[in-house]
Amino acid sequence: MARQCVALRLGETEVKLRLTLRGQKALKEKNPDMSVLAIIMSAVDEPEDMEVLLTQALNWEGNKNKIKDGGQLYDELVDNGYCGSEDFLELAMDIAKNAGLVTQDEKERLDRAIQRQLRKGLDSLENALSDEEGEESSANPPEKLKTLDS
Repeated sequence: MARQCVALRLGETEVKLRLTLRGQKALKEKNPDMSVLAIIMSAVDEPEDMEVLLTQALNWEGNKNKIKDGGQLYDELVDNGYCGSEDFLELAMDIAKNAGLVTQDEKERLDRAIQRQLRKGLDSLENALSDEEGEESSANPPEKLKTLDS
């Protein structure tokens, strides 16, 4: 019987990620006030949630993964070019889809909505920083350094 997995090739290593019901219960146990889907989506910004998610997705009955630790997998992902919220969001949502938590259509819609929110947050931060820099330069010009002739 074929298993629903997210297959990744990282250099010479291949891993298959599958979040079983047992894995979902372990996620819920760590964050009892959140739904499993919310935990998966928050893993993009929460290192502990990402580590637990990846660890659970690596360790399912019958897997042949050489990597068993989510922290180690995360480092391997980064070493192989995964970078930024969008890459890790896509991976997390692929895991959710293959766990049966969302359909392909729901996954795509959630991806788009979350990416929009991420971009808005970054734009807002960039604008706030630009505003602060503008205030500094007009209201408080930097003092000129005096050079001393020796």
